[in-house]
Amino acid sequence: MELSNLEKTVTGHFKYLPQLLGFDVRESERLHIVNCRLDSSMFNVVCNTHLQEWAKNQHNVEYFDSSYKATSRRFYIYDEGFVRRKIQEVIDFFEKQPFAWWVGPSCDPYWIRGILNEMQFKNNSTEYAMACDLSKYKNSDSSQTDIVHVLNFAQLEDYINVIEPYDVSARSFYEKIKEWMLKENEKLFVGYEQGIPVVIASLYIDRENGSAAVFNLITKEDKRGRGLGTQMMHHLLNYAKDTYLNYACLLASSDSGYRIYQRLGFEELGKFDCFEWEGGK
Repeated sequence: MELSNLEKTVTGHFKYLPQLLGFDVRESERLHIVNCRLDSSMFNVVCNTHLQEWAKNQHNVEYFDSSYKATSRRFYIYDEGFVRRKIQEVIDFFEKQPFAWWVGPSCDPYWIRGILNEMQFKNNSTEYAMACDLSKYKNSDSSQTDIVHVLNFAQLEDYINVIEPYDVSARSFYEKIKEWMLKENEKLFVGYEQGIPVVIASLYIDRENGSAAVFNLITKEDKRGRGLGTQMMHHLLNYAKDTYLNYACLLASSDSGYRIYQRLGFEELGKFDCFEWEGGK
């Protein structure tokens, strides 16, 4: 899987459900903003940013080449003050709400990451962008967990009950979903033990890039360490493969998760940095 396609799939996930639900999603060539008007950096997101492009002031200057012939050459000057003003515009747009600023491998360079830190963003995590070639994936899982694709409001309530302890804004977001939306490109899954929801995940289907992205893989705290997350991953990979997709991708935020995904056939392609604006300033 090309890294550029992985980045497109991840960006697609960030925008897809908010657009479907009618939230404020703004896109340009150099900046995408998702503002769900919630007190949560899970749902308020800035991504696909290319502030360096904004900061370029193109000039033509005269110089002499090896033949002493005067020619024109292009070079770029980067205006840090301009970048700071653009970042401040985004902060003001969110009106004191928290949000996450995701910087992908082909997005802004490290000097802009430094400006985000200087402007009091918190660099909460660096996450590994990983992809699995589904043509090589073979399911060896014998799951005892009943995993279902969420297709009705009762199952959606179970999904919300698992994610809500990790973000109290989740209920306000997911309760806006209409039943028909559950059949669209953002698939929600719940795993049950004896009828009790114990693990969840979402799978964003990006048919344009022939890929699926795994997000929100969460196991209830008192059920961890029993392989439920791995069982869910097998189910998602099977689903993606059965849907005739070529690749599955994800962002791994921990070393333990990284090792599990490696065993499932995922390979690292790059890194994403996530900067958090805490809001209220």
